[in-house]
Amino acid sequence: MRDSITGFSLFNENKLARQVDHRSVLMVESDADVSLIGLHVDEDVVRCKPGFARTATLLAAQLHLNYGDKWVAAIVDRDVVNSAVPSNAFTTRFYDLEAEIFLTNIDSVAQLTFRHLVTEETAGSMRMSEARQVVESAIELARAIGWVRYANNRQAMGIGTASLPLGEVVRRSRGKNTLIEAAAEMACVRARQPALAAALGADATSASNDPSILIDVCNGHDLFNALRFRISAVTGRAVAEREFARSLHALVSCPEFVATSVFGPVQAWFAREVGNGVFDCQLRTLMT
Repeated sequence: MRDSITGFSLFNENKLARQVDHRSVLMVESDADVSLIGLHVDEDVVRCKPGFARTATLLAAQLHLNYGDKWVAAIVDRDVVNSAVPSNAFTTRFYDLEAEIFLTNIDSVAQLTFRHLVTEETAGSMRMSEARQVVESAIELARAIGWVRYANNRQAMGIGTASLPLGEVVRRSRGKNTLIEAAAEMACVRARQPALAAALGADATSASNDPSILIDVCNGHDLFNALRFRISAVTGRAVAEREFARSLHALVSCPEFVATSVFGPVQAWFAREVGNGVFDCQLRTLMT
């Protein structure tokens, strides 16, 4: 199903649905985004529509803009290659919305982590301070992979960084390598290009030390995977990825969602173009 979705098919689906459902449409990239954002929308005035790809979601947004459909807007991940974004599409400040929620709400992440760290064996000794240390080590690991991805994209090396074996990355970092160097080495070995490891690691390390690069390279997938890995290293128990991420989504309060980079621009767009905002967080926040 996802492979058959295009910007044109999304556009056509929205136009067809409009005949029977006159609510506004907020397009997002994935079902994970719906899980996070859908808790905070006013369902009487808007529905969330996943596009399952950034390119398709942006094209559909552009088509709606071309046709004057002010009742459609989109939230997409921040673009590191600077492709065109129509005025009815709004990008996250961080790599993606999950990363923004994760990195700006460390206390909530630490609370969720603590719950997973408490087992029959650790119940008498586990402390919140240890949960925060686990979160910090997960962020360090995810950032190492993120910087390698950034350097790979910048140098167009064609080295894949998705789903790197985190245990092997950590093992390789225990010798002479930093986490960034270990991630670069592991990515190149897996791609059967070991000769590129030194150059990729050096460029990734250089990028990570450059204050002029004002981006955060962690994506939500890497952050959650790294945190799951760190939790399992402590407890010896596996943590399911999807359920773990959705648990954090459920912890995001209205004030936390209002503070995201996309809340204000999206709310303002719909208030200006269709006469009402689409999030009910503002009202619920004022009432508490």
